[in-house]
Amino acid sequence: MLRASLLRRLRRRLAALPPDQAEAERDATLPLIEAELARLEQAGLVADARFAGLKARAALGRGRGARRILRDLGARGVEGATARAAIEAAAREIAPDAEDPLRAAETEAAEAFARRRRIGPWRGAPLPEDRAARARLWSREAAAMARAGFDADIIRALLGREPEEEG
Repeated sequence: MLRASLLRRLRRRLAALPPDQAEAERDATLPLIEAELARLEQAGLVADARFAGLKARAALGRGRGARRILRDLGARGVEGATARAAIEAAAREIAPDAEDPLRAAETEAAEAFARRRRIGPWRGAPLPEDRAARARLWSREAAAMARAGFDADIIRALLGREPEEEG
């Protein structure tokens, strides 16, 4: 929950203060912060779904996979169901006409990631002739894509494509 995350942040900041000052600050500011958070929630400005939607759209656009986005949102206190719904909504915005919008949006994100990192079809250099060197390169590129949150099917499909001409 975003509210809990904001309160944890405040408590960490207060913990950094000298002990006598931190207690006085906490006693004075916590009720004010709670009231302000309640007001912002009522206005719809502090909402997990809205936050998750904004982050999911931005992350897909930057070339992040659904798994990575789900993990990042979870680390920020967003519940799994809310995060999944946000990712699916963002995918429908990115690929509204696709039969499987999530798969299409993730494929587009994987292409953006590979283009930016110059891997797969955007590698620039030809594949090594040596089979072992080619396998090491593929493993390194696949690992980078897996860390970015893409599933094995998308990784295999993208890394198996022919190099694209620079245009």
